[in-house]
Amino acid sequence: MIFKPNGNYIVYSVQSGDSLWILSQTFGTSIETLKSFNNLTNDTLYVGQKLIVKKVSLNPVQINGTIKWWTYVKSAPSSSSQNLFYLTQGQTVNVIGKQLDFYKILTSKGTGYVSIWAVDIKQDITDNSKPSNFFYSFIPVDTSGDYVTYSYYKVQSGDTIWSIAVKFGIPDYELMSVNNLNENSYIYVGQTLKVPVHTIAVHSNENGVEMLDWFSQGNYVFPIGSVGKFIDIQTGKYFFAKRTMGASHADVETLSYKDTQIMKEIFGGSWTWERRPFILEVKGRRIAVSVSGMPHAGVDGVPYNQNVANRSGGYGYGPNLDTIVNGMDGHFDVYTLNGLRHKDNQIDPQHQLTVSIAAGLR
Repeated sequence: MIFKPNGNYIVYSVQSGDSLWILSQTFGTSIETLKSFNNLTNDTLYVGQKLIVKKVSLNPVQINGTIKWWTYVKSAPSSSSQNLFYLTQGQTVNVIGKQLDFYKILTSKGTGYVSIWAVDIKQDITDNSKPSNFFYSFIPVDTSGDYVTYSYYKVQSGDTIWSIAVKFGIPDYELMSVNNLNENSYIYVGQTLKVPVHTIAVHSNENGVEMLDWFSQGNYVFPIGSVGKFIDIQTGKYFFAKRTMGASHADVETLSYKDTQIMKEIFGGSWTWERRPFILEVKGRRIAVSVSGMPHAGVDGVPYNQNVANRSGGYGYGPNLDTIVNGMDGHFDVYTLNGLRHKDNQIDPQHQLTVSIAAGLR
């Protein structure tokens, strides 16, 4: 990972091009503070150097919460531990600690552990330090060992720029660029096209998970047409899904009705724009991703790209962006680091943070 917690500190691994000034602006601190944290006597940094960039104050607070649904209170932070008693929806509890994915709670019935997803926290915890813009901007990743070569392809009958790009696992705009083509260009049978071939080295962190940049890495590791196993970090539940489209991030559809049902259960039984951390297993790799649980822009069972009314997610009338009959209307969004939103072509800080959590940030 580029950064990770260490006790009460956030530790950052220096990347090429970094300076103390850049890090001070990124993490909302000062050059003097960075030098003090790390006992630096000058401004010189080197790639790979580990720097403390922010201190987190851990002040005791009382946090109130409300039980979201009927749930057992456990004797230990484990789903297999003994049931002590149960709580019903709407009951108020005091959250007095956290272990793994369980809150330790104090209630009128006693003390025990419940899943963090069963408690709605009612009190905000405020960080009074200068806001950090780390998750609002591009996050550098390890690209060492990645490289591009080129092959050549002779156009066949029925080929389109799109179909050739999908066949080789690259974006259509990249295929057009290296061949001096555009969206209005024609290709003909027998024409020879230059095709980029991206080799993305494995960049696993200490947790065996990869944090990949979308445009230079993730886009090629999980190309259109790929099928992956999506494992929810909190519950361990998983489903299978296919990337069917998407350029600035992956647009993905579950493979079957069963997979749709499992995904919906993971998101609490209803579709939501909530981002959740997942591990995407694809081609023997484990990729940190952020998944939005809201299918959109489609109607299940209608031919792909046919204009249709009442597309899911409030998208109204337009082309049906749904290719798999699976009980899900449309597709959902999957992000690696530095993917962009469709609506404004900007980085989504919530997805950036959620990807980082999937990779091990706590």
